[in-house]
Amino acid sequence: MSKKNKHDQATPERELSDWQKRNIEFLKKKQQEEQMKAKAAKGLLAKRKSLMNQPASEEKPAGQLKPKKKIKKVSQQTIKKERTTFIKVVPIIVTAMLVLLASVFYLTPYSQQKVLQVIGVDQTTAQDVNQASGIKESDYLTSVFLKTKIYEKAITKNNPWVKETKISYQFPNIFNIKVKEYQIYAYGLTEEGYRPILESGTRVDTTDAGALTGEALIVELTDKKQIKQLVAELLKVDQQIVSQVRNVSLTPSKATADLLQLEMYDGNLVRVPLSELSKKLSYYNKMIQLTDVGIIDMEVGIYRTTSELEAQSQSRQEENTSASESSIFSDETESSDASEMSSEVSVEIAISEIEENLSAE
Repeated sequence: MSKKNKHDQATPERELSDWQKRNIEFLKKKQQEEQMKAKAAKGLLAKRKSLMNQPASEEKPAGQLKPKKKIKKVSQQTIKKERTTFIKVVPIIVTAMLVLLASVFYLTPYSQQKVLQVIGVDQTTAQDVNQASGIKESDYLTSVFLKTKIYEKAITKNNPWVKETKISYQFPNIFNIKVKEYQIYAYGLTEEGYRPILESGTRVDTTDAGALTGEALIVELTDKKQIKQLVAELLKVDQQIVSQVRNVSLTPSKATADLLQLEMYDGNLVRVPLSELSKKLSYYNKMIQLTDVGIIDMEVGIYRTTSELEAQSQSRQEENTSASESSIFSDETESSDASEMSSEVSVEIAISEIEENLSAE
């Protein structure tokens, strides 16, 4: 062994040539490349296995999804544009179709065919209501439908019997005219006979003597304004008192131009100004409890008198105004007047209380 070592140490190592050195380096590089290829192949195989094992719902890498997302966005924008265009076009098409249908309908005779049905008439007639409305046969259905309020006002204004009017449309061409009439409140005596006076105070020219009953209120006034005012005043009074009035006439005096005379069914005569009728006539029931049948004068205050007393008073005034005769009264007349005055003291006291109430009001 020692000999060999000595021999080895004695023989120096041979130096490699340049070609050998390059060959050794080439082999080393080739070996490294093969190792790198093997590693790359292993990594690629591992990636393929991992992709195959991924679930179907798992999202793909962002780089692979970008083209598909762009395609979806483009399709949604197109759909939105189409919807917007359709929404804009539909109203135009519908409007054009309606205009076309309306034009065709107006050219047909059906556009003017309408049926007017009047409901609720008793005193007046359906023909009078139709005439008062002003609706013509040549008027179109749409025109009547759009102007129902105007026709309602026209009926109420032009027909004195009608109190309220309501027009409703019923398909296809029917218009129902529902009216509410005024009731007859009294009867006016004219040269042509009796004429109904309505709750509105209007005296109509229709002859209605057949409906005149024994308890009807007769009004002998000619002025239409006074008749309207009379009805308005009577409506403010208790209707139980009004039902006792048989006749109303105008009896103006020097002091009161609108003085009325009311003939009552119980035999009393009531004199009261038209302007104060509702205020003073309300005390009628109290007055008839205090006095006998006679004249209840409400022209100035409220007091009771009789036709005999008024005749005596009138004769006295005539005697006082007569230049040829002296105003001398006998003792009997004075005594009779005193007895009548004493018998009415209690009545005057009660009447004074009523007058105090009137002045307080």
